[in-house]
Amino acid sequence: MSENILVGEYTLLEQLHVFGGFMDTFSVLYPQIQDLDFRTQATTLDVPVYLAQGAHEAPGRAEPARQWFHLLQSPSKKLVTFDTSGHRPLWEQPAEFHDLMVTVLDETASTP
Repeated sequence: MSENILVGEYTLLEQLHVFGGFMDTFSVLYPQIQDLDFRTQATTLDVPVYLAQGAHEAPGRAEPARQWFHLLQSPSKKLVTFDTSGHRPLWEQPAEFHDLMVTVLDETASTP
């Protein structure tokens, strides 16, 4: 969570608000998505899908994500695994994550 708080552009008050957002996630968002299972409720999407996941992600999150990805029907889909990351490839492998985002933008921009 430190990468969300220790941002140079944030004032002290904004840094404190990060804690409130974090707590809202647990008290408001998580109960709303507790029973959501993409493997049964989102097996077809009409948009390209990119699933980015760290190779060292916790099995309880990684395996359902892989199962969903293989069930998913989409115009195009790509599973990208970051070799040295766990749950946060955005911060653990920022250069590689940036490269993926550039690729995604290039691919989606060229799709009619």
